[in-house]
Order: sequence, then structure tokens, then C-alpha cells
Amino acid sequence: LRVVQRLKADPDLNNFDLPIEVLLGFMAVESKGKANVLRFEPHIFLGKAARWMNINGKRGRPDLEGPMPEGVPFKRPGKVAWSLVASETNRNAFENAMRLDPIWAIYSTSFGTYQVMGFHVIDSNKRTYTGGKSPQEFYENFKNNPELVSDEMIYFWIKKNQKWRAVITNAADPDNLDERELKNLIKFFNGAGQVEAYYH
Repeated sequence: LRVVQRLKADPDLNNFDLPIEVLLGFMAVESKGKANVLRFEPHIFLGKAARWMNINGKRGRPDLEGPMPEGVPFKRPGKVAWSLVASETNRNAFENAMRLDPIWAIYSTSFGTYQVMGFHVIDSNKRTYTGGKSPQEFYENFKNNPELVSDEMIYFWIKKNQKWRAVITNAADPDNLDERELKNLIKFFNGAGQVEAYYH
């Protein structure tokens, strides 16, 4: 409700009215309502991110070719880019990455209720949009109040994603989205490859 009200009150968003059921659906799939969860993506930290993922032109950690730095485990699972092993994606792996490179650790991790990736809340000055905080301050706030930080992250993500908002704005009945509209929301949020698994 806090997110929906904030979006609707935002003067930049022309009275955008997000059905709360949409957020509840994404919450259920992404975290089952657990706000304090995170998932570190070692392949992004290592520099294997897509080309559009960058800060000031820097892409991941291109200086690291081969194994991860000691303490940040990652073994590429064959042809799959991302890790399938919990010990490579859990809080401990993330915190080890934070000690090495805080900005890219945040950038390479999804946080909270909606599992929004950190690269969505980092600005060109390498600080977070969520109150202008440093990566370390951001993580401390997440640990202390994960519900609030989760809401901040999804708010900023929705505000930045006009295509996602347009699905709802252009729907014939935003309170009763059809299958095509729901799948478009999933595609814009989590990639076309996740639509079927996410939808079902």
C-alpha cells in the first residue's frame, strides 16, 4: 500500500494507479514475502553482465579473468552463465564481495521483497538513489529495515520503467489484466526467458 500510494502521489507519474494485486503477485513469486532476502549474482560481479549493465562505462569487473577473488566462490555451471549453487549466491558470498568492491557487490545483487537488482538503484556518481547513500550505508539500512528498503527499491524501479508502467496504463481494465498484459509485466520485470516459469 505504501508503494502504491507513493507512486500515485508522484507528480512525475501522472497519477499512476498501480493495482496492489500486481505487487502482491510479484512479491509472492520473488520472495514469498520475506523482505530480508538477497541473492548475489557472481557472474555479474565477475564482469559477465550484459552490455547495458554499466556504471560510467565500466562493465562488471573486466579486470578479473578466470577465478573469483579468494573468498568469493563461483564455478561456472557449464554453458549456464549464472550460479546454481547457494553458497555462491548467499549472504556470506555477498558480504565477501562487499569487502572487495562494495559498489559492484550491490550492483550484482537482488534485494528484498521484490528482488530488485542493485544496478537499478545506483546512480552515475556511484551512490544509491535510495537517499544518496553509499553502498555500505545502503546495506546497513537494508539489514536494519528490509521492508522499507524493499519498498524504496521497487518504487524507484517502477518510476524508471516507463514500458512496465505503460502495460497497466494502457490496459482496458487495469484491475483485471489479461494474460498478455500479465506476461508483458513479467517480461519487463524479469526477462522474456522467465515468463512461462514465472506465470505458472
